[in-house]
Amino acid sequence: MLNNLEKFYNNFFSFLIFSFPFFLVIGPLLSEIAMFLLISFFIFEILKYKKISFLFKTKLTKLIIFFQLIIFISIINSDLNNFKLYKNFFYFRYFLFTLSVFYFLCKKPDIIKKTLFSFLFLILLFLFDSIF
Repeated sequence: MLNNLEKFYNNFFSFLIFSFPFFLVIGPLLSEIAMFLLISFFIFEILKYKKISFLFKTKLTKLIIFFQLIIFISIINSDLNNFKLYKNFFYFRYFLFTLSVFYFLCKKPDIIKKTLFSFLFLILLFLFDSIF
């Protein structure tokens, strides 16, 4: 039973990652749901298997944290109204989304081919649509 559940779990998140470009085209609701599911199960898996060290080993994490700090400092130093700070505070979800996709891609690297194929298919579809 556990093996089937783990297989379903891996296949489900593989599906979410390689179908994410289609979700972006369809609309914001599906992409936000997929992003939320990936982030929540990423956090669950990191905490369950105690892989918090994964977050600090990668250069990607350090780069994204540095970028987030630069954005946060520039928002604080801006002369515009303070409502900007509250509006831009929740952009850390994109940081978590990037880490979750990176984690699942490291866990199952065959997803990369499917994701690139879905991007290529969408680009060709849009090119064909723009011609006609």
